[in-house]
Amino acid sequence: SEWSREIVEVFKSLQLARAVEVPTLAPPSRVEVTRGVYPPSRELLESIVARVLSDLGFNVKTNAKVPARRGGPLEVDVWAVKRAGDSTFRVYVSCKNWDRDVDRSVVDEEFGRVLNLREIPHLRILVVKSMTGPAREVAEADGFYVIELGEKAVAGNEEEIYRLVYRKLSDIFTGIAPPPLQEIVRRVGETAKRAS
Repeated sequence: SEWSREIVEVFKSLQLARAVEVPTLAPPSRVEVTRGVYPPSRELLESIVARVLSDLGFNVKTNAKVPARRGGPLEVDVWAVKRAGDSTFRVYVSCKNWDRDVDRSVVDEEFGRVLNLREIPHLRILVVKSMTGPAREVAEADGFYVIELGEKAVAGNEEEIYRLVYRKLSDIFTGIAPPPLQEIVRRVGETAKRAS
């Protein structure tokens, strides 16, 4: 097809046609946020976040029991891992699907939990409806990536929440990709828009 030929031309023009596998960074057109996550989560927001990470290629567990340095294992809302070369890339996600703002004390507690894990995650994320200003400052200083949804996840807004979380997380991964890969993703996206 014309679209396929254009994609090949994009790769050839960047002299990376055989060296780079292009990731799929657009969310699926129809989202089924609560299917396919094993074990299923007790909470809607955890299921949505788990589905996003699974769709981004991670192996995901919800309500995961993760070994701690002291005491018994800690329960983590969403724990995701992905092989990256010879290492394993670990993601810790705490979901706060509350009616109220998350305050600084919650961030401090999450930071303490992360430091007590036997395997410190490479990426730690807080997904919240909203957060106070001081809590946001502390979260960012403590190395958390914060996703503020603006609304609580409820039955009926799952797709919107999924798309927001997907966009935020794919922005992280494409944002840290090498410039040639970023250019490929940009050009493939432009070509796909013209083809539709």
